[in-house]
Amino acid sequence: AYLALDDLLPALGLTGEWDSVEHVYSITTPSTTIKLVPGNMYLRVGGQVVEMVCPARFIDGRLRVSEEFARKQLPKLTKISLVYNNLDPGAKDEEEEEDDPTERMFAELLRHKESPYEEDEDREKVIAIDPGHGGTDFGTICIHGVKEKAINLDVAQALAREIRMNMGLPVIFTRDKDYAATRSERGQAIEHQGADLLVVLHAQVSQGTQARGITLFVRPQEASGRSWGLARKMAEALQAANLQVNGIYAVPLLPLSEGDLPTVMVEMGYLSNMQDLALLGGSEMPNVARAMMQGIRNFVERR
Repeated sequence: AYLALDDLLPALGLTGEWDSVEHVYSITTPSTTIKLVPGNMYLRVGGQVVEMVCPARFIDGRLRVSEEFARKQLPKLTKISLVYNNLDPGAKDEEEEEDDPTERMFAELLRHKESPYEEDEDREKVIAIDPGHGGTDFGTICIHGVKEKAINLDVAQALAREIRMNMGLPVIFTRDKDYAATRSERGQAIEHQGADLLVVLHAQVSQGTQARGITLFVRPQEASGRSWGLARKMAEALQAANLQVNGIYAVPLLPLSEGDLPTVMVEMGYLSNMQDLALLGGSEMPNVARAMMQGIRNFVERR
């Protein structure tokens, strides 16, 4: 069974905070701060790295930890006594019956002060791409030492080339090299340059090696809006390119600014799966970028 942290922590008198840009969840205790990355087997306690009995997971849009972690590890890490009884241990957890759509919550879905589509339908659109992580923030480090930050940037640059060549539209990056960009810096890059839509790129991992495929995310309030429309067009184009798409999911986010910017977060695959890793890090990667471009193109030109 998995327990939602936003239910568990208040019961212990603790608080937690999700950093959507850094992809890190921080638990504040009286003596230290515990940082964990969903899908990662290791967490940081102060200056030490500790192996988890089971990584945290996003299930049904909520970050959850295993019952074993809550009963055995969390009390030791926080120095707080915890008595937990599962009153129905034989029942199957509904969330565990589903394929987990992602091991991590996606990066910040930045929002625009006003919708450019409502202002001027004829003006040239500007596409923003946010390659997750960078610099000292490696993201996930997985098979063969591949760093997620490098995959994200490589695909972002390939996607930008496809957009410029095939759509003739300007592209802006929240980072265009291997450096760490703060949440504020990413938001400023998008707002100051007048982006019309945003694609956030990440890759994820699974505890096993079987999970694979592309998953797309939008804000819950955008389940029938422009972000959903963009996600649907991208999913259709990816499927048309014979790429596995696991679905489109609505996940909560912490907005950086007011307004509404069509935004889709793309978890491009599982770096714990050899097929996905080869797809994103090999000669087929441009096909992924081209399919994403086609989805963006279909969304922009539908109007």
